[in-house]
Amino acid sequence: MNTNLTQKLSKHIVEKVAIVGAGPGGLAAAIALRSQGIEVQVYEKAQEFRPAGTGLGLAPNGLNSPN
Repeated sequence: MNTNLTQKLSKHIVEKVAIVGAGPGGLAAAIALRSQGIEVQVYEKAQEFRPAGTGLGLAPNGLNSPN
């Protein structure tokens, strides 16, 4: 394979991402994308964060998943 083509293909296809929602999933996605060098902007409609009175459970197998 042409090395110039390989270099082009190995670059990030996505450079910027907008995430709508700053809940656990949105923030986790933002952290994961930033760790890969992708610019991230998170949008949230709430003016401030406040307790929701809910819990978040994680099964034992969830702790064994790769990073």
